Amino acid sequence: MQKTKLITSHFYNRVIEGIEEELRDRSYNFRFNCLDPENFLIENIGPEKFAGMIVTSVYHEDFFEQIRNLGIPIVLLDSYFPHGYIDSVLVDNVAGVVEGLNYLKSLGHRRIAYIAGDVNDIGS
Repeated sequence: MQKTKLITSHFYNRVIEGIEEELRDRSYNFRFNCLDPENFLIENIGPEKFAGMIVTSVYHEDFFEQIRNLGIPIVLLDSYFPHGYIDSVLVDNVAGVVEGLNYLKSLGHRRIAYIAGDVNDIGS
């Protein structure tokens, strides 16, 4: 299994900086954890110390259930949990592409190329 390179993603770096700044402005401490997807144990993060969690690139239903049972609020970032009891903040990539294309078209551009990078560097 290929590991997601969250730290090297420009998108996630900007998001993490924004989260950290907003939390600091509200006198919250911020802690960033990367967990091994092959050895994913809730005990590795000490969840009892958290007022809430913003989670990305984690798709372990048992992890979500354990956090929920501890009464810790969870928000998923750029991912979705289909059972519906976890709030999510999603990026609308389709609308972003359409907006970008419309902007280029408004400038008179007609030959527009799409160049993709590493799929692990983007969200959904």
